[in-house]
Amino acid sequence: MRIGMVDSGVDPDHPDLVGNVEAGRSSWSGGEDGLVDPWQHGTSMAGLMVGHGHGADGSEGILGVAPEATVVSASVYPPDHDQESLESDVATEQAIVQSIRWLADQDVDVMLLAYSGPGSQEQREAVEYAADKGITIITGTGNLSDDTFAFSAISDPARFKQTTVVAGTNEAGEHWDRSKVGREAMLAAPAENILSTIPGGGYEYSHGTSNSAAIVAGVAALMKAQWPDMPWEIIQWRITETARDLGAKGVDQETGFGMVDPVAALTETVQVPDHRTDEEVNPDPYPRAESNDHIDTTEPATTLTSSGGSGPSPWWIVIAGAAIVVLLATVAIVIRKTRAPTLERTPRSGEHP
Repeated sequence: MRIGMVDSGVDPDHPDLVGNVEAGRSSWSGGEDGLVDPWQHGTSMAGLMVGHGHGADGSEGILGVAPEATVVSASVYPPDHDQESLESDVATEQAIVQSIRWLADQDVDVMLLAYSGPGSQEQREAVEYAADKGITIITGTGNLSDDTFAFSAISDPARFKQTTVVAGTNEAGEHWDRSKVGREAMLAAPAENILSTIPGGGYEYSHGTSNSAAIVAGVAALMKAQWPDMPWEIIQWRITETARDLGAKGVDQETGFGMVDPVAALTETVQVPDHRTDEEVNPDPYPRAESNDHIDTTEPATTLTSSGGSGPSPWWIVIAGAAIVVLLATVAIVIRKTRAPTLERTPRSGEHP
């Protein structure tokens, strides 16, 4: 499976990513087809999605959610500015729009848009173009600024109805207080103190709903590997229908339908929405190809501490491969939810008509 990513580029030579990064495009001079990462954000996202560890039997480094998938990198953030977060006004709107459309034309299966900003009609049309090709598009709700007067509403691309929007949780498995809140939120995944890859072979902790979105993008890639012909609407339905409720019972503006549950999304039988069949929503598993030889799914990769030494795996890590083990300790107590059987969502605030 191939995950298209509009971000700051990826270091393809990181030992946990070698062989899992495909050259794409760059909107800035020196970007080298998306394989230069001056911000380290894109490399971090790639590690969460497709990291395969390194060393003997892959026992060191980061093991991502979908370690047999490939990231196709589209770099849109040049190094010559001093912004502290990835906002879409840092990159040109033209670069973002062109990258979304270019990735859609490369027949990627999933697309990660881990940025937020004002958006535009052209960006909405680009997202629609990608969705019309069957691509599952994942984005985050965005992060609250340190500036208490900053505009805090969820912005594009999370307001586009074709996107699956992921909120952030903290280390206790509750709503992360820096994650933006709104009706756009569909589900949640870990955002706080997430360890992943950075350029040059290193590792670093970070916070943000970009992490949450990357984790869910990895889950979507696993679903597309199992059901290659499943449309994005059904992927979105299954991934929200099987989420584990958090906070107040039912859907809420902080965590949507709840914590993503990769195993449930891949294995549970869910209710069938109107105008769909059981065969569409609950198909038999697609015969899987043999796992890559460099990935040992029986022993999880050991993650690294920020000082570079060996340490225990963070609580949030999702281990996936031929067999999938989920370590989401924060959702041990499950409160099931119900909703009307329809694929139509409640209109989102600020959504373009």
